Amino acid sequence: MGEEILIDPESTISIDPVSRRGEIVMNNQGMVGKGYKIKTTKPDDYTVKPNIGIIHPLQKSVIEIIVQPKTKISSEHKFLIEVYNFDWRRGAEKFKEFLKETKEPPIIKRMLSIKLNEPIIKEFNFKSKKVYEIVCLVIIFIQFLLLVYKMLS
Repeated sequence: MGEEILIDPESTISIDPVSRRGEIVMNNQGMVGKGYKIKTTKPDDYTVKPNIGIIHPLQKSVIEIIVQPKTKISSEHKFLIEVYNFDWRRGAEKFKEFLKETKEPPIIKRMLSIKLNEPIIKEFNFKSKKVYEIVCLVIIFIQFLLLVYKMLS
């Protein structure tokens, strides 16, 4: 039963702009284990760890999405999650064999897009950065003068 598995996020994976990583959390709320497989439309641009796995009853799996350094993230890049009924006690290797041999459709098939989170602090434009640097230098100079004044008095 597909409703026993909650997938977070539901539609769009958010990628941290600094670490260039995101995650998918799959929560099995049922008493029966499940197996999952995740594919991407751009396998050279993203690493999915693990891309195949087992979710034990009443447990969750955290899947890490790692963006390769030269990849330009696009909402056109997609991730397909497929969840299957599978006895978790049989293990991950048996699940991989099951995927090769099965004709069963997945109980859940969900497509997620991806987006880069906006940094909290926007970068300064060139002019405001220069003004900021000058103000900092003036403050440092004033502090230096005050220190010299205290030493001389």
